[in-house]
Amino acid sequence: MPREVTPPNDQDAEEAVIGSALIDSEVVGALVSLLRPEFFFRDKNQWVWQAIVSVYEERDAVDQVTVAHELEAHGKLELTGGAQYLAHCMTQVPTTIHAESYAQLVRDLAFRRKLIELGQKMEARAEEAPSAIQACESSLAELESIHEEVALQGSRQLTIEGVAIHKSNPPMYELRVRGEKIVVTSAVLLSKQAFKKVMMEHLDFIPVLPSKWDDFVNGIIRRAQKIEAPAEASPDMLTKLAVEAFFGHYHEAETVPDLNLGGYIKRQHRGQDFYFFAVRPMMRWLRQDRWKEIAPNRLWTLIEGWGGVKHTLRIKDQARQLLGVPCDFAEDTRQAELPEWF
Repeated sequence: MPREVTPPNDQDAEEAVIGSALIDSEVVGALVSLLRPEFFFRDKNQWVWQAIVSVYEERDAVDQVTVAHELEAHGKLELTGGAQYLAHCMTQVPTTIHAESYAQLVRDLAFRRKLIELGQKMEARAEEAPSAIQACESSLAELESIHEEVALQGSRQLTIEGVAIHKSNPPMYELRVRGEKIVVTSAVLLSKQAFKKVMMEHLDFIPVLPSKWDDFVNGIIRRAQKIEAPAEASPDMLTKLAVEAFFGHYHEAETVPDLNLGGYIKRQHRGQDFYFFAVRPMMRWLRQDRWKEIAPNRLWTLIEGWGGVKHTLRIKDQARQLLGVPCDFAEDTRQAELPEWF
């Protein structure tokens, strides 16, 4: 009878990761960006890590009390061993300096288990698939998926690819992150927590921010290229820039739900190209991107002044009244030649 082999795992490393997160709030962001709950081998460690991630994403302090409360709320506290197990994990950490090293080990072992599982599937497919090529193709797709995720290791470090400043009052900093343009005020830029919140709203991952925050901010300010709005830009001009940024951030919509999430439709109207959009996502965008609160009727007044229209479009047999602006509505904001990346 073949001996049952335990898949590769390291309980000490898993407990050290959990303990590090409970002890030192400064390392939680980096650990959460590296590890998903399913990367832990033992169920109870998966439950604890899910609780840590939930507390972190709610912007609450991650510690023994808040994590125990989260576990209790989901009926998992006793199953994990209670507050005693959390305390035990904290005693397993000689120093949180090596927290990311523990996390990298847990992550590596998780992918090794995935590879072993894939190998077992490949063995079954080799016996059951109608042909060798079909067995190869299905297995190759899974292998490529695993490889892509392994290759992402460490890629959650925040990298600013380009910086510009709307020379407005107050100034707006426009950052290019993974090809996406994200605009923040100087107040957001100076607050590490506020900045992380904005990044999480725009990106599909929780970024690991630089530890030397002042140096990072000073570097952004030094690199910023002054563009767009005049020094004493009016609130209306800033609103126009914000609306323009909306179309740069979102993609063209194909369905009504796409519009509700923030998409837009580009169509000709009266012989001119227009961007058509729903009001509610635009209002949400204006709030999130730190311009100002603006009433819907005031927004319409501005848009009408830019040559905009109210128009009913039919989208896959659904009629929807939208606002529209000419695609060149913001040309008057151009005060300088834009850098290539903009």
